[in-house]
Amino acid sequence: MNRPDISVIIPYYNAAPYLERAAHSLLGQTLGQRLETVWVDDGSTDRSAALLRRILSENRAGGPTAIALSHAHNRGSAAARLTGLKAATGRYIIFCDADDYVETDAYEALLRTAEANGADMVVCDYVVEHGKNTTLHSGVNNDAALTEELLCGKAHAGLWNKLTARHLFDRIGQLWIEGIDMWEDAWTTTRLAHKASKTVHLPRPLYHYVSNPHSYTGRFSDKSISDMLAVAGMLDEYFAATPCRDMTAALKRRARALALYYGSAERRRQARSLWPDVPYRWLDLNDGLPMHQRAVAFCAAYRCLTPAVGALEFIRRLAGGR
Repeated sequence: MNRPDISVIIPYYNAAPYLERAAHSLLGQTLGQRLETVWVDDGSTDRSAALLRRILSENRAGGPTAIALSHAHNRGSAAARLTGLKAATGRYIIFCDADDYVETDAYEALLRTAEANGADMVVCDYVVEHGKNTTLHSGVNNDAALTEELLCGKAHAGLWNKLTARHLFDRIGQLWIEGIDMWEDAWTTTRLAHKASKTVHLPRPLYHYVSNPHSYTGRFSDKSISDMLAVAGMLDEYFAATPCRDMTAALKRRARALALYYGSAERRRQARSLWPDVPYRWLDLNDGLPMHQRAVAFCAAYRCLTPAVGALEFIRRLAGGR
């Protein structure tokens, strides 16, 4: 069998309510057998694995091929991505979250754009779905400056809307780090974008990102906050000797602000001591955070302003925001 053009990697954990929709959108792709799907069960304890086996057993003559892998126990999203990438054989790599879905011709359109432009990376637009509400997002504002946009929070670091040449993964050194499961894609995606010789924006919303409050990225904990701070520090070190070094200030400020906003008292104390060279600013539009989050983080950074934190958080809860 010929090497597939694209491998799409789908890690999942207890995704039974969403998996069938994702699977049908992937297995019905117009790219047919030029597409390989790699499913990684990260130790699910619900009926996800059985549901996927049933779907894959259905007759799909001429459809995308499928590889099903599993972890004996839950190891986290970073480990699942590594397992999937190791098994993938496509010339290009892309990911899909199990609670999301794609347009029927998504991967054919991405591949056509990559080949027509000789691009290492193609970034498409996407739709965020909050229940019945949908919001259209541009995948990138300036494809020539994708690395900077990722560091400044202007572009989403998810690999689900970025078709990436396989050889780039071999050029960036360490990939995902098992145990780091928040901002784990930022660590990988930003370096991939930096290594890409050509990036192209495809202005079509091919990916549907379904907001799921129960996902790991949908909730914050001291563990996830520690992950974010670690990734920000690693990217700061990685880009220190590159022209992007000044852009990491926005990344560090954003990570610190989220720690001050969502973190426990201990995490807030930790965040206050980080990166003294980066000033606390809550009006910096490069932080990529909503105004209320920056305001709370700014107040939490200074002991004299901490009484304001409670009032701001109370207003935020009344408004039903995060």
